[in-house]
Amino acid sequence: MSLKLRVFYLIPLLLILTHQSVAFRRDSLNMKVATALTIKEDTNAVKLYNEISADYQFHLENNDSFQVWNNKALALADRLHYKAGLGDAYYNFATFQIRLNDYQEGADYLLKAVEIYSVINYPLGIAKVYMQQSILHYTQKNYKLAISTIDEALEIIRKHKLPQYTTLIYLKGVYLVDDNRPTEALPFLNEALSVRTTEQNESKIMECRLYLAVALEKLGQDQKAEEYFRLARNTATKTFNEEALGYIHLKEGEFHLARKQYKEAE
Repeated sequence: MSLKLRVFYLIPLLLILTHQSVAFRRDSLNMKVATALTIKEDTNAVKLYNEISADYQFHLENNDSFQVWNNKALALADRLHYKAGLGDAYYNFATFQIRLNDYQEGADYLLKAVEIYSVINYPLGIAKVYMQQSILHYTQKNYKLAISTIDEALEIIRKHKLPQYTTLIYLKGVYLVDDNRPTEALPFLNEALSVRTTEQNESKIMECRLYLAVALEKLGQDQKAEEYFRLARNTATKTFNEEALGYIHLKEGEFHLARKQYKEAE
């Protein structure tokens, strides 16, 4: 069975989930919420509301609370004519809709966000929008458009020396693999793996190894592919990543375990 079969379904996890302590996130979030309940309604409040909504979406996956706080951010930013806060609220709504597989709604919110980011000349915001747009192209299997869009984001990040670089080069590697260009993908995946190894981010190291395994399998380097796959499996087991474990069980032909793992990931 091809290693590629289930890696596609890991893409949303690569971009919007972290494997930091949920307890820590809840404590941090509780402090932010307590502050938000008494803070003066100015641009700092908009920033805080957007942070809270992002925490609920990305770290706790609490959809109802996300919408409450993001709507508060949107309404206050609009009332204050605070464009940066408005753009961030639209961006949060976009990623939320993409998580729900409502790609058209997500694309519409991305357009609203990038229009604002362009007006206020916010390079990081523009680059993040391009990144999300590339993911939309990827989900529609338009790999060439995904690659050209991620290149636009990379150009901005390099020019302004902004964060997100490692995520972008990793995604470019993924897109190149699925566009049947594994040789071109390897330098990007290896660079992403090197950085993430230095950062000791186990879940992201696992993601790099999974797609390196796919690339190497495409190149006929089965032994090396299996080595990366085995390392990824160990990390997935250690970090209890149900989606990754489901994919790994599927690849190994353990279909009943794969079904169980995917059910737990829902």
